[in-house]
Amino acid sequence: MVRKSEQLRRGIVKDKGTYRVRVTYEGVRYSLGNFDTLASAEAAQDKAKGEIAVKMFVPPNEERATRQQAREARDRGSVTLRAWSERWLNEQRQQGRSESTIVSRQSVLRAHVLGPLGDVPLSALTEERLDDFMAGLTVSASVRRNIGLCLRACLNAAVKAKVIAISPYSIPVKDAPRSAGKVVSTEDIARLSDAMPPALSLAVMLGAWCQMRLGEVLGLQRRDFDLVAKVPNVTIDRQLNSKTSPPSLTPPKAGSERTMALHAAMVPLIGAHLSEHVGPEPSAPVFAGKGSRSGHLSQSAFDRAYSAARRATGLDGVRFHDLRHSGLTYFAQAGGTLADIMRRGGHKDVKVAMRYQHAALEREQALMNSLPIGRAK
Repeated sequence: MVRKSEQLRRGIVKDKGTYRVRVTYEGVRYSLGNFDTLASAEAAQDKAKGEIAVKMFVPPNEERATRQQAREARDRGSVTLRAWSERWLNEQRQQGRSESTIVSRQSVLRAHVLGPLGDVPLSALTEERLDDFMAGLTVSASVRRNIGLCLRACLNAAVKAKVIAISPYSIPVKDAPRSAGKVVSTEDIARLSDAMPPALSLAVMLGAWCQMRLGEVLGLQRRDFDLVAKVPNVTIDRQLNSKTSPPSLTPPKAGSERTMALHAAMVPLIGAHLSEHVGPEPSAPVFAGKGSRSGHLSQSAFDRAYSAARRATGLDGVRFHDLRHSGLTYFAQAGGTLADIMRRGGHKDVKVAMRYQHAALEREQALMNSLPIGRAK
């Protein structure tokens, strides 16, 4: 019960032994809280009314939200690159990113980034610090490019998740462009195929004339070929992933599942290989490995045979990926459209497929220049 001698101002009420204070601001009634003494309640009310008079009043709920945001910002600022990268890679896995991509990024971070920068809070990663880090790397241009791509993706994801406000990474990744590959002549492709062991000769032809990645070739099973269909074809829906431990069969690179028509010349080659080197089961590996857990030939075993074939033919500089690049280039030159190239190569990025369109344009120019165009009289 309020004593008669205790006069309470308008906006202050006694509430269970404390004094609750309210003020009205822009037609809305706000509670400033409960105070133990009348003097402190009146002081709080005076302060609020003074702020209202000079239009500097901040409603208590907004003030609490601002303090909470400040606390969260401090917490985010203390997150290290190591802690964030682990969260980022886990989120990538949950979002269905291919395991090979995640393992590659994890490897790049562990080998090159987390040692010098892992314990640095994201808030302390400045543009200058990253410039110094990249400048101090003693790696090849291609490895430098991979480090840059990984760092950029990691920090951009931190911005998207509102862990940091802006990415400090501004180094142009294009300074170390990825090599598109070299075009190998059809004669040299045949020479490489002939130089391989009989059980692996077909792998070279599939890389070139079915434009497959090496993991896709090594992941093939008997059931993937349909040689008696009206349009003989091969389906790619798995790869041998050498980046898992141990190597295992996984879905191919995201979005690259596809069924491709076979060149007529490939049909008898594939039929002979299936008859001579592949078991009768639908899941029998097209290229079998001895002692392999998956039953498929390992990439390291294939690499040994392919390296020997390159040395034997004097084609040491021809990577397996160059076979795929060559096949797609010839396909474009034969008239393949951008959509055809993307579907056959299993590309999601139009920019990648455009490389082969450029090759088609060069062929088109050569054909045009061969035409006997004369001047009008």
